[in-house]
Amino acid sequence: MKMAFSNKWKCALLFAVTLSLIFTAACASKPKAETITPNQESQKNTSNLDSEKEVIQTEQGQENSGQTNRLDNTGKKIAFVTFANPDSQEWQKLAENAAFRVLKEAGYDTENTEFKIIKEDDATKVGEVTKEIMQFSPDLALVINSSIAIPLAKSLEGAPFPVVIPSCREAGVIDSSGVAAKNVTGVNFTPVDILAKAANLVSVVDPSIPKKTVFIIGKYAPAKYPKEMVESQLKAAGVELKAYEVPETEEELYSVIEKYENDPEIKWVIYVGNFVRLKDGTVGNLTDALTYLRENSKKINIALVDSMVKYGAFGGVTVDLTALAEQQTEIAVRLLNGEDIKSIKIEDPKKVYIYYNKMTADRIGVELPLQAIESAYRVYTDYEGNYIGN
Repeated sequence: MKMAFSNKWKCALLFAVTLSLIFTAACASKPKAETITPNQESQKNTSNLDSEKEVIQTEQGQENSGQTNRLDNTGKKIAFVTFANPDSQEWQKLAENAAFRVLKEAGYDTENTEFKIIKEDDATKVGEVTKEIMQFSPDLALVINSSIAIPLAKSLEGAPFPVVIPSCREAGVIDSSGVAAKNVTGVNFTPVDILAKAANLVSVVDPSIPKKTVFIIGKYAPAKYPKEMVESQLKAAGVELKAYEVPETEEELYSVIEKYENDPEIKWVIYVGNFVRLKDGTVGNLTDALTYLRENSKKINIALVDSMVKYGAFGGVTVDLTALAEQQTEIAVRLLNGEDIKSIKIEDPKKVYIYYNKMTADRIGVELPLQAIESAYRVYTDYEGNYIGN
């Protein structure tokens, strides 16, 4: 009898453990999400949403009459799609904080507005993110995460609420008059002439360099540069696109770099290549790739991400992603305040900067003329982040 009782409880325990494992696996596959209702901020688990709390933290002593109206419940619900781990990349945290700051300054924060905050980078989970948002039934969805913005915009197209993304042109959601075709609006991730600016950056340094280039972009890059768009922009700038490469893994990336390093036709390369799958299976902004680039390449590598110039690319034309998040969120505020989506022109980024790296220029034997230095927002002097300029 005692043996039977013991076995019975062993079975029960095993069943409970199995259920627990199934539940844990199911939870792990879901996007990280949290709903914050007005005045709930002080009740949140302090281990969650640390980066948001820096911006939306409840301030003490806000009962004075000058702030009473701002704290009245707006009755609005905002789905906020951000990065899976914004603390891991400085630009992600800055962009997220900028968006929350603009919302708060406009009177929309967790004290008076209900938020569904979703942290997800994996584009294969768009269906789950869409379901989370639709069940929340927001007044507006603000997607600052460029990694997932395009597929999510397509998934939410036609939803009964506006969706604001940072990559409208790239997502193909603009009509012929320059406004939202349906319910998706926001800003464009890249200027329509960004590749012409990249070509000009090279011409300023040395006008004799042939107008022929290669475009390398990692498969998992957050910004999308379709081949047709790249080819069209370069052609308009009088530049021939010899090849468009999309490496998926670290090994493929290094192989592509080596391939064009040995191509005498190519003197300069447009490089957005460090978003690839790493050896451990994860996807990341691969700093090692920049080390490899500066140790193995004598080409003029032009980046479209400023951190790549900081760590080794020759130069770059880059969008200020913090300013872009602000610009995008300002549009979200206009919609929350009742403006018609069809009255909002979709714009290019307002802040686009030129960068050079003097150490790389010296290493590959290219002199930076005064005109190049004067046109630059910033000139890095090493690979440690030191610079002259802004």
